[in-house]
Amino acid sequence: AQIDCEAQGGTLNDNGDCIICNNDGTVDDGEVCDDGNAFNCDDCTNDCQLGPRLDFVLMTGGQFDMGDDSIKGAKPAHKVILDNFWISRQEITNQDYEYCVNAGMCSEPSNREEGCTYHDDDSGLYPVNCVNWKQAVEFAHWCGTPLNLPTEAQWEYAAKDQGDTIEYPTIDAPNC
Repeated sequence: AQIDCEAQGGTLNDNGDCIICNNDGTVDDGEVCDDGNAFNCDDCTNDCQLGPRLDFVLMTGGQFDMGDDSIKGAKPAHKVILDNFWISRQEITNQDYEYCVNAGMCSEPSNREEGCTYHDDDSGLYPVNCVNWKQAVEFAHWCGTPLNLPTEAQWEYAAKDQGDTIEYPTIDAPNC
């Protein structure tokens, strides 16, 4: 039955049922969801199962001053020009990452270091941590094209509200 199911473009679920995902935008028998696309991170995976619901934002490229001459390790400040790029509006959670692990496309994060939360009870909404660069790339590739990890320059540009030179980009002022 497995060979016939695979030959038809389907997969066997835990009950041994052959699930054929048409990706036609209509939920058919055996499909949990079907959004008509092959992007895994918009709450319906390309095999018609529930997945993470990530919100990506198109950052309009531009020029900005990357780095900071007054901070050790951020020197020297220099001009960088970026093209448009996509970035997730929110952090990837343990629950989001688990969808990729369950799909067999990502390996589990480490639990050997103090502070790793992936294996903790009730940590599904915590940001995933203790993943290495290779695991982060696996997740980005599993989500789908054209998603890539942001470069250091893209990350700083987004954190600085498209290169704006504000001291505390996520809040108006520190509250220490």
